[in-house]
Amino acid sequence: MSSIIGLSVVFGSLITGYLGNGGIISILLHPFEWLIIVGCGIGAFIFSTNKSIRSYAWKGVKKLSKADAYKEDTGILLLSSISSVLKFVHKSGVVELEKHLDVPATSHLFKKLLEMPSGEEVVSFFCDYMRLLVMGFDKSHDLIDLMDRHIEKKKAELYGVYSAIAKLADAFPAIGIVAAVLGVITAMASVGADAAVLGARIASALVGTFAGVFLSYCVVAPISNFLEKFSDYEISVFESVKSAIASHADGNPPAISIEFARQVLPSSMKPSFEDLEKILQKVQI
Repeated sequence: MSSIIGLSVVFGSLITGYLGNGGIISILLHPFEWLIIVGCGIGAFIFSTNKSIRSYAWKGVKKLSKADAYKEDTGILLLSSISSVLKFVHKSGVVELEKHLDVPATSHLFKKLLEMPSGEEVVSFFCDYMRLLVMGFDKSHDLIDLMDRHIEKKKAELYGVYSAIAKLADAFPAIGIVAAVLGVITAMASVGADAAVLGARIASALVGTFAGVFLSYCVVAPISNFLEKFSDYEISVFESVKSAIASHADGNPPAISIEFARQVLPSSMKPSFEDLEKILQKVQI
């Protein structure tokens, strides 16, 4: 919600300030200038990225509505879900857990975890590496190395998305200049026309420069920065799950493994030890 509010403030301030200075909105609405800039930007983005990055980028833009998704409540949900699984293993054994790992979408152990942002990916990660322990894999160092590689791959995918969008933001001012130059060419071809006609065409050319700079610094660059920070939160969730699994693989009790998981969470998601302990005492297996 905060991202939507931020963009609303940007557009609201722009329009209000422009109108307050005597500007006319219709002057900014030159569709062909906007077509050149937005079309060239989108075309360059498609040309320079693969299908995977484009897919992640679209999913990333939809995350703007989830700007406040990673907060302390999310951290509590994550840790309580991990606790439920580890306590279940401690109480019922790995054989019973395997039944839940095979159908996580219908298991009560993973129900809350699936409600998190990227919940399906987190559950898949959790199940894949818990399944290795169920199968008897007991080399914790190798398990940690494998999970690290998984997380590094995830980081690379997320980095590719916000990096590509950041480069698009860098390109928009230059694309705006291209649109402005084309507008100036059109205006120069009408030097003998009435001043009103010539003035309108020069204004149209300047709209190109404005649009390029505005889209770059007020829209696309903030989206890239948002996705970078959002990605850091996503990765911290995987790191938390990794820490819990690694601790469990070393034979630590659930309470210790949960503390390992809590310590790696960012401060905005990290509940206090006392608050978490009270909540975990109420968790039903």
